[in-house]
Amino acid sequence: MHSDKFDNLVSTNALFDGNEDYLEHLYDLYCNCPSQLDSSWRDFFSKHLTPIDQREISKEELKGVFKQFRQERRSTQQSLLPSDSHTDEYLSVQRYIQAMYRYGHLHANTNPLTPAIEPINPQDFGCQRVEGLKHKIVWQGEKKSLTLDEIEEKLSQAYTSHIGFEWMDVVDVQERSWLQKEFELMQVTPLSYDEKIRVYRDIYAAEASDKYLGIRYVGQKRFSLQGSESLIPAVNTIIDESSKLDCDEVVIGMAHRGRLAMMLNVCGMSMKDLCDEFDGACYHLDISGDVKYHMGYSRDRMFDDRCVHISLCFNPSHLEFISPVAMGSVRSRLDAQGKGETKFKNSMAILLHGDASFMGQGIASECLNMSYTDAYNIHGSIHVVVNNQIGFTAQPSQSRSTRYATDVARIIYAPILHVNGDDAESVVKAARLAARYRRQFKKDIIIDLISYRRFGHNETDDPSITLPVLYHKIHKHSTVHEINDHQWRTDSKIDSDTLDDIKREVDERIKSGQALVDSLLSEKIMHYRFLWKQFIGIDYFDDENTQFSKSRLMNLANDINYPPDHMKFPRTIRKLLDQRQEMMKKESGINWGMAELLAYASLLIEGFAVRLVGQDSERGTFSHRHALLYDCETDETFNALKQFESRGVHFNIYNSVLSEQATLGFEYGYANTDPFTLVIWEAQFGDFSNGAQVIIDQFISSAWQKWQRLCGIVLLLPHGYEGQGPEHSSARLERYLQLCAQDNMQVCMPTTPAQIFHLIRRQMHRKIRIPLVVMSPKSLLRHHMATSSLDDLATGEFKTLITETDQSIIPEDVNRVILVAGKLYYDLLKVRIDRGITDIALIRLEQLYPLPQEKIKEALSVYSHVSDIVWCQEEPENQGAWQYISQPLQSLLTSSQRLSYIGRPRSASPAVGYVKIHKAETERLLAKALKYNPKEEE
Repeated sequence: MHSDKFDNLVSTNALFDGNEDYLEHLYDLYCNCPSQLDSSWRDFFSKHLTPIDQREISKEELKGVFKQFRQERRSTQQSLLPSDSHTDEYLSVQRYIQAMYRYGHLHANTNPLTPAIEPINPQDFGCQRVEGLKHKIVWQGEKKSLTLDEIEEKLSQAYTSHIGFEWMDVVDVQERSWLQKEFELMQVTPLSYDEKIRVYRDIYAAEASDKYLGIRYVGQKRFSLQGSESLIPAVNTIIDESSKLDCDEVVIGMAHRGRLAMMLNVCGMSMKDLCDEFDGACYHLDISGDVKYHMGYSRDRMFDDRCVHISLCFNPSHLEFISPVAMGSVRSRLDAQGKGETKFKNSMAILLHGDASFMGQGIASECLNMSYTDAYNIHGSIHVVVNNQIGFTAQPSQSRSTRYATDVARIIYAPILHVNGDDAESVVKAARLAARYRRQFKKDIIIDLISYRRFGHNETDDPSITLPVLYHKIHKHSTVHEINDHQWRTDSKIDSDTLDDIKREVDERIKSGQALVDSLLSEKIMHYRFLWKQFIGIDYFDDENTQFSKSRLMNLANDINYPPDHMKFPRTIRKLLDQRQEMMKKESGINWGMAELLAYASLLIEGFAVRLVGQDSERGTFSHRHALLYDCETDETFNALKQFESRGVHFNIYNSVLSEQATLGFEYGYANTDPFTLVIWEAQFGDFSNGAQVIIDQFISSAWQKWQRLCGIVLLLPHGYEGQGPEHSSARLERYLQLCAQDNMQVCMPTTPAQIFHLIRRQMHRKIRIPLVVMSPKSLLRHHMATSSLDDLATGEFKTLITETDQSIIPEDVNRVILVAGKLYYDLLKVRIDRGITDIALIRLEQLYPLPQEKIKEALSVYSHVSDIVWCQEEPENQGAWQYISQPLQSLLTSSQRLSYIGRPRSASPAVGYVKIHKAETERLLAKALKYNPKEEE
């Protein structure tokens, strides 16, 4: 009396192959002593092997099931074996078959410049060609009886032709079976007539357009695709096949090589528009622009009757750094499908890599590792490695320590197709298989397009200087078009006149400046233009009203602070909730964590989604946030902000993988796509952003000036000198201020919970979308002086500058004004109170860029009689804000006023490593700023 599901699983699951006795023992424990089993086995049995009515099956009946299965398995295996006289021959053939599956790719003819090594010989495995003897083999998903000659012929055709296939490391049995069947069927199925015509046109158009640009713009860098032209039909095939499988948005991330060919032959850019870029016709005085081979392009394109939105990401020369950006953009599009405002069905990423960079740059492996995690899963990417077999001038032996440039992808057990780039038909077959696999299993797959670089690193480079033998071989080698043109013309089904007509049509389009593929403006591309239209052309920073009624805040707080009664929490969490409940009752003493959660909740109910990702972000590195609460007995989670979600408006908070550059790139790509989601990347410590500096420099700070791309991403960077050493003190404020110009981003140092509340809300309510860098506090998260009232949240605003708040400080009595930012304000304030100092005023700068100069001038006007104006900071003199702020501050002073610096002396390190020295430095800094001598009191 057991379930059909039970019988079916036992008879088909690979776990039961030879493990019946062990599994019977585990199941016995599950039924009688489940606590002795690991939770993963309990989950397995609960899901798959629990009978329909467990009370109706006895242990003896269960043993009977396993016994019957073992007998059936042995009977089946016996039927597959030949007679005893041929057992050794049978086993030898099986070893040969397995060797072809696993190692056939090593013998495939995949390198257009190097002949393949000798094929695998069945005789090396002891196989004998016994006349009439047939062996069982699974071929194209079906069991067949074949002679050794037939087996060798079929396996060689499939696994040692122009595609070398690595698939045996794929973990899932179902995936391996699917891949084997599809690959073997694909290899014996030729392309149709129409498919060959399309491939021929793609190859010729890629070569002809590159040659045209080379003739028209002699000596200008283009980083042409020549030598790897089969990339174009590969990408077109991926998009075409994916569009048949309900994908209608494609995001392409790639480096500079082949970008112009991609824009012309995949995205639909016209030759005239590209030539205008070369000729400088797109020049604008108010932007810096970028070189052509860094530019992106978006267009809608028809594939038969299917419209696909294609977006080629803008990318500087940092090669692989575009990959996480493209992935983030896809995740944003996938998340937006639930909003009801789009009609899109599916989005996907095509990531193009160079062979040297894919293996050499760590960000590539970071992205692979992110592929299936909660925060970054995009249902699989298709990776195409454009394998030039050379990195700048370095040969493979100098570029990597592995056999293949794709070996890094084995960390996620991805199937890998190594394809000879000269065989366009095989390239297209591999592309179609990749598209179908990704759609079927929602996983990554790799195409290693093994080709060559016909010219040097760029068109002005002579590669034969350092690679004379290789380039002698390349110069003698026929082009991809020449090879395929000869092959197509010898095909009796294809008329040469048809091919000549294709060439004339392509040549005419190029000369007349037309697009080489048909594209259009449809609702897809217009949708994204509409999303961003209201934020384009805004060049002012008017602050929006960020107030939120007190009664509504109280209601939000009640929902946040009162989790379900059945949940049990550790004492520290219970205490946290009690504190939050108490502060809301008093309507005062609201701390940082409570204000931050209220800011997110208020945005959610106003229709803005929130995405917060970082290392330890669920609880906060310093345990202040606790956006997710875990039941200490069941591990059940309570995400209070989820209850404020509406259709398409989500609150997503994730603990990220241990990465900076890839994760920040992903969040940038997300924010770059959706202006109505508050996207926050949180560093565990502010200096961790050092590991993401390329994303900050090349994308976040300069994307508008280079590419006119807006982005409202927020960076939370813990910053403040707490005696935690050089690497956990400074978020390197000076680096961000150095990047600030032309109103490209905001840099703020909020010092109260109300300030972070309004700053977060301001980011979404403003009419602009530019990045926000927050020097986030550490000790202020629980500082007894750093609290706010409910009125501050309900009726206040973000103040770019906070003037003196102590009523006992009489302006006429002041003889020094200290301008300060961040946590140091509270250190100065405490000492001033403790010492009863009343002749020194403190002014807080909460926003360092754009610098609120008019407000500073207004604040200082109260102290026009004071000549001693001080900028005080925790950081060394050559770091922090001083180098940036000194000149504009000085310009705001009167002729009788003098600006001076008080802070740590210049230093190569951000901070000292010893707490004792840190305290001594802080004491000297405070004493100098507040004009007292601590030694006199010792």
